[in-house]
Amino acid sequence: MIAASRRWVRRNRTNLAIGAGVIGVGYLAGQYVLGKIQEARQRMSEDRVAKEKYVFPRSSVDENRL
Repeated sequence: MIAASRRWVRRNRTNLAIGAGVIGVGYLAGQYVLGKIQEARQRMSEDRVAKEKYVFPRSSVDENRL
């Protein structure tokens, strides 16, 4: 059984290596994309906070002057 498995792995070594490479590249590409999405979310959040920081709400005093 072990000898048969060993022969099968040796016969399919190239295909197994290609499959492992494709899976590895897919994983790395997915991690890259997820990192870019996370950076974009963080940047949008920081921009929103910065924008809110400089927008002053109107108070009732300002409305009475109008």
